[in-house]
Amino acid sequence: MKSKALALVALVAVIGSIAAPADGALGDVISSFPMSQARNIYRDVNYVYCVAGTNTLRQYTVNGSLVRTVSLPGLTNAGDADHSPLGPAYFGVLERSNRIFEYRLVSGSFVRSRPVGASTVGYAHFPGSPYYYTHTGAQIYRYTLAGSMVGSFDVSYSATVIAATGRFNDAAGEFVLVANRSTGRTTAYTGGGSIVRSFNVPGPAVGAVCGPGTGYTPKTTYWCAVPVGSDRFAYEIDLGNVNVAVEPASWGSVKAVFR
Repeated sequence: MKSKALALVALVAVIGSIAAPADGALGDVISSFPMSQARNIYRDVNYVYCVAGTNTLRQYTVNGSLVRTVSLPGLTNAGDADHSPLGPAYFGVLERSNRIFEYRLVSGSFVRSRPVGASTVGYAHFPGSPYYYTHTGAQIYRYTLAGSMVGSFDVSYSATVIAATGRFNDAAGEFVLVANRSTGRTTAYTGGGSIVRSFNVPGPAVGAVCGPGTGYTPKTTYWCAVPVGSDRFAYEIDLGNVNVAVEPASWGSVKAVFR
């Protein structure tokens, strides 16, 4: 039995080294691809999206291959996009007439709109959160899903876009990621406005969202759309979250040691 126990330790170590490649550091670029004319960016469990032109939703694989396009009725001046409280089949996009429009991803059909404050330029929500966030200039606003404002805080610089996540630098909580308008500096705040930590991205973002990462095992990463010359690129940025160490399927080999 002692030899089997030693074999188990060795096997787990081997599986761990295969199933859990070394994680990058906070702020590292994990992947990127061209996303021409992107006005924002959105990520669901399978694909990456952007709104291009007036109202065209483009769907990409995580490797940058265009899958399809669909029109979003009623959208005239798309801004920041993020998750919808309605669930994973939907997404929300800021319409610069000071509303958040929500659409079905599969069809592009309009579902509803919600009012936001005048001159709002950013919107963020992560699945399961009881709040969503908007920002105007240097002010971040926190709302319940029913639309009641419950707080705000000043980020002390002019921001472009925001994103939200329930996990940052491998800590659980409610975090708002705020992109600086003139640099690639992005700062994580708690939902109440306390600074957590900053990191750099390749340039000032025109869209940002937190969502599933690429790679062997899932973790939350930061997706941003950044101008590069005359084009725009989608960048996936490491948030310092840790991959799952061993895939569940691998435990079949571990159990075999004891047979």
